[in-house]
Amino acid sequence: MPIVIANNPLDCVAIGSGQSLEEFEALAEPLVDARVLKLLTGAKAMELLPAVDWHKGRACEWIRGRVRVTVADPVSIVYLGDDRTDEDAFGALGDHDIAIGVGERPHTHLIDWRLAGPASVGRLFEHLARLRSGV
Repeated sequence: MPIVIANNPLDCVAIGSGQSLEEFEALAEPLVDARVLKLLTGAKAMELLPAVDWHKGRACEWIRGRVRVTVADPVSIVYLGDDRTDEDAFGALGDHDIAIGVGERPHTHLIDWRLAGPASVGRLFEHLARLRSGV
């Protein structure tokens, strides 16, 4: 799959498995230099984002605000992240939220717990589903 950039660079940017991260970064460089997009690199991923003050932490705050107006109870967030790109979300969480790091990354003091990897995430969700169903 080749690299694809939509007509409007804010719509989407994708990298195909046949392209190197270096090629992707070189293609994105003019848009980053023009401050149309910002590049966030993680351990195994590169994200191109609109060059606005928006990140995963702001997304958590936005979701909490939308849910808060529809329920009477306090809104808690359980956030699982495996990379540097999740740091903003971990930082946005409060005392009643749960931050779970997945894998060896992220190396941060902001997480409450750590799971070994994706298989552990699956086991966590299976356990939560059993608790909810009363099994």
